[in-house]
Amino acid sequence: MKTFYLLLFSLFSLGSYTQLSEKWMGNYQGDLLATNLAGIETSYKMELDISKIDEVSYNWVISYGEDSTRQERAYQLNFIGMNIYEMDEKNSILLKVSYSNNALTSVFEVDGNLLHVTYRLDKKGILFELTSSNEKTVSGGSPNDSGSNIPVVISYQTVAFQTAFLKRQ
Repeated sequence: MKTFYLLLFSLFSLGSYTQLSEKWMGNYQGDLLATNLAGIETSYKMELDISKIDEVSYNWVISYGEDSTRQERAYQLNFIGMNIYEMDEKNSILLKVSYSNNALTSVFEVDGNLLHVTYRLDKKGILFELTSSNEKTVSGGSPNDSGSNIPVVISYQTVAFQTAFLKRQ
């Protein structure tokens, strides 16, 4: 009986560590709205093409703008295991990506800017969200009045927001 429960637990565990479903595959298009703290908004056309290469790799092509201003970025998303992926930007940059609840999330730093990026799949498309933070403050790290140590806390000021709902085409 113990072996049965161990096998059953293993099957449930394996099911939760899977590659992207076919539901992610396709072409998605929409308008990306970029906003900063000053309230300045800019809108761009955005497109995302996702296609399967093999059992563990996917083409992940993001396009911004239209016509002569169109910029295309061809990445490869690779399944590593246990709901962990890696976005290969094909220029020596590899970003860790986590999968949970139909969402792919990545956090990384570029030139002192901390970025949080999420792609969330629903029935009609993909919600894309990006926040950028560049100013950090450190607080805590000393004992309080009762002698308990207060942990060091690093707080980041978010300065830019990008959102887009990309409709399945």
